[in-house]
Amino acid sequence: MAADVVTTLGINGGSATGLGVGVALIDTGVSPVAGLEDVVFGTDVSSDQTVPALRDLDAFGHGTHLAGLITSDRPDAPGVAPDARLVSIKAGASDGSVETEQVIQAVEWATANRTSHGIDVLVLAYGTEDRDPNAEALVEAVDAAAEAGIVVVVSAGNHGAEAPEVSHPASSHRVIAVGAVEGWQTAEASDDAVAAYSPVGTALRGPDVLAPGTRVVSTGVPGSWLSEANPVADRGRGLFRGTGTSQSAAIVGGAAALLLEVAPSLSPDEVASVLVRTSTAIDGSTAGVIDVEAALAAIGASSVDEGPDLGWDGQRWDGQRWDGQRWDGQRWD
Repeated sequence: MAADVVTTLGINGGSATGLGVGVALIDTGVSPVAGLEDVVFGTDVSSDQTVPALRDLDAFGHGTHLAGLITSDRPDAPGVAPDARLVSIKAGASDGSVETEQVIQAVEWATANRTSHGIDVLVLAYGTEDRDPNAEALVEAVDAAAEAGIVVVVSAGNHGAEAPEVSHPASSHRVIAVGAVEGWQTAEASDDAVAAYSPVGTALRGPDVLAPGTRVVSTGVPGSWLSEANPVADRGRGLFRGTGTSQSAAIVGGAAALLLEVAPSLSPDEVASVLVRTSTAIDGSTAGVIDVEAALAAIGASSVDEGPDLGWDGQRWDGQRWDGQRWDGQRWD
């Protein structure tokens, strides 16, 4: 039987669940499906914001999937940090479209409302390219969030076969840039490898850590754009399966919440350092796979509660495809 992602990550049988830690997710919104009934809605800067039936909610399906990886408390698909408080900031619309300016606005809202909404971690599965005239402003926005004390976790992008560079704002040295590993479904670490879609980075900037990103199962939204377009990804019981560094970033965001529960005084740089120092080396990458139990041990914690049964072979939410466009459906099965 294939190992689930939390077994692979060493999340097994302890006490840290993210209690008391706030995680903000900038995405396509979150719908209150099983396991995510207590999500806090922050703001909606998407083009859906004026439609009452769509405001804050996830008609696309991507945000709810990532939210489940972070903090679902359903027994058959718990998140990495099931007791963390999730603050949903909606930037992507019901068709998956978004503009970089909207993402910047969402990041700035998270920074400005950090205290009032208790935001300790920010997960952003978005990236864009050098040609985007707003790329620099987006990097400045995440830098300001980190300067304010928020641990910012960003997906590295899904263009690995096209170019080695990470997307912006993963290019910032103030964020935790996350790449993806595949082969994690088996109990043996020897077959783990950097996912083909995950950029390896350059001498100037690469992923800081890797996490499972291939065929990851989490909460879905029945009737959403993703579920209608890709019914083969439906795993039943409201669960979907997908692939991308988006999923990897959500998992690392949950891991950051566990560390902050145990050691609330850790700075963003210290959280990144612990995750990097305790990661497991993997061939072909300067970044290692996160080891949550080792990270908790490094700050004096015991091992943590067993979490999600994960695994979605799905739409890749990389930056350019989230720049005023709809994601291209790929590798759903």
